[in-house]
Amino acid sequence: METLAAFAKKWSGRAAVSCWLGDIGAVGSSERVVEIARRAGYSPQSVEDFFQISRRTAARVLAYVQKESLAYGERRYREGLAREMDAMLGELGPDAQFWSNSRHRDFEADTPAFTPDNAWMWIGLTDSTFDTGIIAFNETTGFIFWIEEED
Repeated sequence: METLAAFAKKWSGRAAVSCWLGDIGAVGSSERVVEIARRAGYSPQSVEDFFQISRRTAARVLAYVQKESLAYGERRYREGLAREMDAMLGELGPDAQFWSNSRHRDFEADTPAFTPDNAWMWIGLTDSTFDTGIIAFNETTGFIFWIEEED
C-alpha cells in the first residue's frame, strides 16, 4: 500500500480536505463506513448516508475532486489520473469496498454525460455547500478522502 500511503500523506492537513489511512481490523464489518468517517473527524448518522460504488467509479471520483471545483467545475475527470487512482485503490485488494455520499452514476458510464437518470445527487456529510469523496476499506485497512467546498 505504498502508493495509497503516499497519497494520504500528500493530502493530509490540507484545507478543505480530510484524508485518513489506518488500521480498522478491530472494527466490525457493518460499522466500517461510519467508523472511518468518524476517524477523519466527521459525524455521519448511519451507513444509510452512503452508497456502495465500484472501484472504477471511486477512482474517477478521486480524479475529479483533485482537479475540478465542486461548485464551479464541470463534472468530468482526467482519464489518465483516474487510471492512476484505480491502480492505487487496487492496493486494497480484490475484496475491498468503496463508498461515497453519492452514487456518481455519471462516472459509471464510459462517456459521462448529465441526464436525469445520472444527475449528481448526494447526502452531505458536512455543513459545507458541497462535499464528496470516497471511503474505502478491506479487512484491516480503512481509507477516506473527503473534500468540502463553499460556493
